[in-house]
Amino acid sequence: MSDVITYDPLKVNLVIKGVAITGFADGTMIEIEKNEDAIMPYVGTQGEVSIAENADKTGTIKVTLQQTSPSVQYLNTLAKQKGDDAAFPISVINMNTNGVSASGTKARVKKMATETIDKEIKEREFEIFVADLDLI
Repeated sequence: MSDVITYDPLKVNLVIKGVAITGFADGTMIEIEKNEDAIMPYVGTQGEVSIAENADKTGTIKVTLQQTSPSVQYLNTLAKQKGDDAAFPISVINMNTNGVSASGTKARVKKMATETIDKEIKEREFEIFVADLDLI
């Protein structure tokens, strides 16, 4: 008999600059992706293979919130910041069995969320660039 593994979205937390982000939209809450592959294979004319290790540590964390989330204004404010002091730490903590967590010390919100006004609650998506993304 195999074990049953349970996933609980309440065991996933996003912390940006010490603030817990809340009010996620229905569906994909957080998406984490490295910007480039870890290796760059090279195949010569006669089939010899070499592999270069990619030193690019950058990545992107996409966050989808409800427009009513109190975190929308917080992330929009971070998107407006400029200069050397604008970078912030970010952590995705996944306490589920086999959950992947991520962190970085130099993150920036790429731009403010698109503002859509409708009769229903809509979503706000933020892309966060992470200069030193570490997947754990």
